[in-house]
Amino acid sequence: MNRLELTGKDGLDPAAHPSVPSSSVYYRYRGPDGRIVIVDSTRQIPSDARERAERIELRPAEGTTTTFASARQLDWPSFAAGFGVALIFAAILLVVRRGSLRWLGFLAVLGLLIGGFGAYLGLLRRTTGVSSEMFASHTAVVADARRAVDAMKKHEREQQRVIEEIQREGK
Repeated sequence: MNRLELTGKDGLDPAAHPSVPSSSVYYRYRGPDGRIVIVDSTRQIPSDARERAERIELRPAEGTTTTFASARQLDWPSFAAGFGVALIFAAILLVVRRGSLRWLGFLAVLGLLIGGFGAYLGLLRRTTGVSSEMFASHTAVVADARRAVDAMKKHEREQQRVIEEIQREGK
């Protein structure tokens, strides 16, 4: 029996797809009509095809992890940062309302908003593992998104190549 190992680089990362059964071993053989058949148990392979069956092992790519945070899960660092910025903002507004230095208060609030936004974007990039910087700009986040889209397109092209290769083998 031949052995074929597929990883996340092949577009078949079992950790990335919760619908993939916990069993990560599959078998591929040619059916009587010449088509490729993939099953997850040797019991499903006809006895006359077992010698020619190919074992396929799906495993996560080395050094990759796939985690998805629930939409209902509260991100405490992000919440704390937002709450802290709101408290500082409220304190500045209280001080400014009492005095005659409104323009100084306005500049302080503006600086706080810009710094808070940069810190939030930095936290966002650190949380996603893209960067370790404390502050980030919106252009860095957009560049990250573009890189992610490019990586996804590359992944889709590779998947399409694998599918076409399997289809050619099946003819």
